[in-house]
Amino acid sequence: MRMTLFTIALFFVGALQASADDCQFTGTAGDFHGYASVDFEIEGRLCRVVCPKETAPSKPWLWRARYWDNEPQTDVALLGKGFHVAYTDVEGLFGNDVAVKAWDVFYTALTEKHGFNKKPAIMAISRGGLIAYNFTSKYPERIACIYADAPVCDIKSWPGGFGEGTGNSNEWQPCLDAYGLDEKTVLEFKGNPIDKLAPIAKAKIPLLHICGTADKGVPMDENTGVLAERYRALGGDITIIAKEGVGHHPHSLEDPTPIVDFILKHTEANVELSGKEGDYHGFRTVDFEVNGRHCRVAIPKHTAPGKPWVWRARFWGHEPQTDIAMLGEGFHVAYTDVGALFGNDEAVEQFNQFHAYLTKEHGFAPKAALEAMSRGGLIAYNFASAYPEKVACIYGDAPVCDIKSWPGGLGEGKGSKADWEKCLVAHGVDEESVLAYKGNPIDKLGPIAAAKIPLLNICGDADDVVPMKENTDILAERYRDLGGEIEVIAKEGVGHHPHSLKDPKIIVDFMLQHADPFARDYFALRRGLTNAGATFTQTKKGRVAFLGGSITEMQGWRELTCAELERRFPETEFDFVHAGISSTDSTLGAFRLTTDVFGRGPVDLLFMDHSVNDHHNNRSSDVRIRAVEGIVRHAHSLNPNIDIIQQYFVEPYNMEFIERGEVAPEIADHNRVTDYLNIPAIDLAREVTERIRKGDFTWEQFKDLHPSPFGHEIYAGRIAKLFDAAWNDVELSTAKISAHSLNPVPLDPLNYSRGRYIALETAKLESGWNVVPSWQRSDEAGTRKQFVGVPTLEAVAAGATLTLEFEGTAVGLLVTAGPDVGILEFAIDGKAYPPLDQFTQWSDRLHIPWAYTLADDLAEGKHTLTLTTSEEKHEKSLGNAARIVKFYAN
Repeated sequence: MRMTLFTIALFFVGALQASADDCQFTGTAGDFHGYASVDFEIEGRLCRVVCPKETAPSKPWLWRARYWDNEPQTDVALLGKGFHVAYTDVEGLFGNDVAVKAWDVFYTALTEKHGFNKKPAIMAISRGGLIAYNFTSKYPERIACIYADAPVCDIKSWPGGFGEGTGNSNEWQPCLDAYGLDEKTVLEFKGNPIDKLAPIAKAKIPLLHICGTADKGVPMDENTGVLAERYRALGGDITIIAKEGVGHHPHSLEDPTPIVDFILKHTEANVELSGKEGDYHGFRTVDFEVNGRHCRVAIPKHTAPGKPWVWRARFWGHEPQTDIAMLGEGFHVAYTDVGALFGNDEAVEQFNQFHAYLTKEHGFAPKAALEAMSRGGLIAYNFASAYPEKVACIYGDAPVCDIKSWPGGLGEGKGSKADWEKCLVAHGVDEESVLAYKGNPIDKLGPIAAAKIPLLNICGDADDVVPMKENTDILAERYRDLGGEIEVIAKEGVGHHPHSLKDPKIIVDFMLQHADPFARDYFALRRGLTNAGATFTQTKKGRVAFLGGSITEMQGWRELTCAELERRFPETEFDFVHAGISSTDSTLGAFRLTTDVFGRGPVDLLFMDHSVNDHHNNRSSDVRIRAVEGIVRHAHSLNPNIDIIQQYFVEPYNMEFIERGEVAPEIADHNRVTDYLNIPAIDLAREVTERIRKGDFTWEQFKDLHPSPFGHEIYAGRIAKLFDAAWNDVELSTAKISAHSLNPVPLDPLNYSRGRYIALETAKLESGWNVVPSWQRSDEAGTRKQFVGVPTLEAVAAGATLTLEFEGTAVGLLVTAGPDVGILEFAIDGKAYPPLDQFTQWSDRLHIPWAYTLADDLAEGKHTLTLTTSEEKHEKSLGNAARIVKFYAN
């Protein structure tokens, strides 16, 4: 029977949690793994809805794009969580405009006529990726998240088979017909998911892709790989789970927990609050009760990703300019009444229950920005002391920090006799015992400082109610002594009123900087750091290595990160390996890994940075990928349990790309490797660039690519945030330490995963070469300390010859390329290669360490290198010298 959307029976939507036992749709009833389903038609297309036994608040739903009941474990799990599961058939349309229109009609029916949530989660299996992404690109405001499983992202790959995939000749012509294309025009077609990502990224829709690395039908590289690279370049968030050695089937995961958790995380934020509605400066409010106490939430017109929120401690509506601005930024503003409790334990527990209600039931961000006016300082600081992990930052405005000052009036302030008596009762003290009382904010700052919660206090310096010197001044001094960060703004000549600032920009920027969980991540956690954290906790030992160039070598973020690890794991004995060498890039990093990084034994956590020097040293894209992939794979072969963090540091070069909405090629290549191998990465370049754009600080304050102490603190702070994300919700004392499995299919088969040094004495010196046991410079050019006083093969004249026998696919030289270095002529297995000019752009003033790979595509096996200093030299060079510190091979 043909039905229009207006003839479908309506759900009862008046109740917050309506029972769905009878699945109130009109159509053909059925069963889906024990849940009631109904089939019906809308505008001639088959539709299906499965109903949970009890509907979750806000009526969330999973929208299946294709292949009903294929690998149903995710559907069944979400039905158990109160989700509906829905489907409309658009077979044969390959995600074209007709399919998008059909989805539009179905969406309208479910949301407007049946009260379904406005933002479902999409599940897109295989060709379902076409309709899922094309619909989301047109209507990004309607989708909460996308879980895609081996999705088709480009019709040229499937069904076209233009790349490495098998394609499908039976589906290719129908696909071309669906889009009105032919074999020629399809080559320029820009209607694929990979071409239409900008609206999805702008809406910050999170993506999860699960793919088999051996998929021949919908090859991962041609579909998910391309989509992921472009989505991240647009600033989007995508997680990829690669199933090693798996083809196009089976889809999904045997245990769907990661998928279910992803969907729950990104759809629970749409759960609506219910209660008595009101208005707050043009924004909707809801009043309700938690634990018998009055609560209120003001709701933004458009919720920011992650559902961040401001938490008013007291005095709702007073000086509302900050609240209004934050609502405009997409933050909720929340309040729970703890009047007459003066921040005591009962008030703290009420705050805790309110926090649990908003975060667990309504998807609010785990960390709130606290707004504490006057006596609100008592509950704000005491709650933050008890639950620092639940607080992003605190803005205190003339806050009470010691009850002896207010309401006690035991100092220079007026106090309040009536409130004093109530306060003493609330805290269980009397006039005598209160003098030794240690339950004030000024006494409980340790946990807040340890959690590095930033504070902003704004006070009038003429305040005679809550005197600044008895409250904020004491708190600030003690907080800084504990290593905490606090900014104090003193309003000259102002008393206790007015609170806030007429222009709240300073306050708003402070909250945005510290309480927006999405804008402040700048990292991809990927597989996480559980192994390292568990090793540090369970064995009480840990080896952490830092591999990179001058930014890693210099004093700064590295020392701060070491201190952060020691703070987090106070019982652990750490061995920190400092392997940063100025001027070095990923190529040398790959070949010095065993000696410089693993020389003292297995490494548990490795930091690496090379993008800056890969640019300045002009490493090609192929070499960058081979080197970074080689480091990761080699490190895993030396310790399969190792955790690795890739870092991208900032410099003007990559800032220019970021300002254009692009990604620097070096960062893109490195991130391609780390994403493919599921390695955590931190984009510090993007963070610094975007924060400078926002006005948080200037490039001059940051200093340059070699940061100021302030800049190093920015870097270390982001690493600490990554640690929070990796370890805060993991029970490290019992977590399993297990070997990581890397994708067995290399991005580049010639990667340097067997990189190693070859001893100098292995070479056969024919003529003109000398072994210098401890090389020292003989001119005024600069040096790198690691390359002075070390054994060196030196030739100072043309015609010096040596041979080296080695085994592997690559061979190279680590040289110090100073002002007098010349050109090297070489052959491998008798085949002459183009001459190598050692002179670099820095050689006229520096004996710079430089890795020259002579060949990296040799056949596997034994080879012979012949090397001769040439009579030719660079026009700026002072001689024909060569100084070899190491040979290397792969």
